[in-house]
Amino acid sequence: ERGQVFGLLSLTGGLGAVIGSLSAGAIADRWGFPAMFTGAAAFLTLAPVAALLLEEVAESRPTPQPERSERSERSARVPRLGQGYALLFAAYLVASVASVAVFFGRSLLMSDLGFSALSISSSAVVGGLVATPLPWLAGWLSDRLGRKQFLYLGYLMGLASLGLLAVSTGLWQFWLLAGLQAVYNGVSGSVGSALVTDLAPREALGRAL
Repeated sequence: ERGQVFGLLSLTGGLGAVIGSLSAGAIADRWGFPAMFTGAAAFLTLAPVAALLLEEVAESRPTPQPERSERSERSARVPRLGQGYALLFAAYLVASVASVAVFFGRSLLMSDLGFSALSISSSAVVGGLVATPLPWLAGWLSDRLGRKQFLYLGYLMGLASLGLLAVSTGLWQFWLLAGLQAVYNGVSGSVGSALVTDLAPREALGRAL
């Protein structure tokens, strides 16, 4: 159920995009960007308050055997993450660079084309609506059908959004672009995290994630 669990955690991204984008664009149009950033900063202070409510349960660890050498104990404490993890990390890094380029490029291009802040944020709302159910669905399916094909799908959607950015001029095109980008973010977030959990040794899971 790893994909399903990470998918549930990723639902907050889509919901946050919808709520934040609806309010941010309206605030920026009415009171300006300084008011929008001040409001966002004030809202962000709620995150550490929420984190204080988390309860971390430590798992008991097996006692090291006395006959082990110092080198073997050190190797056991720091397990290798493996080649599969390294390849996944590299793929996700490359895809994330392109994703950030699309995210900022969309806003800058829409601004240059004369769209209002509310119109610009509306594309993020569309992306949030797409991204809200998708991470859980993709994670749930990946638990049953395998993870690689869903990662391929996510990366292809990210590539398609980058290509669409080069030719977009109408609002509906930017909405479609945001939807494609949401597919990439939703799938790679839930399925990618689940795959990391599959690949990494349990003792190194925190470092791997």
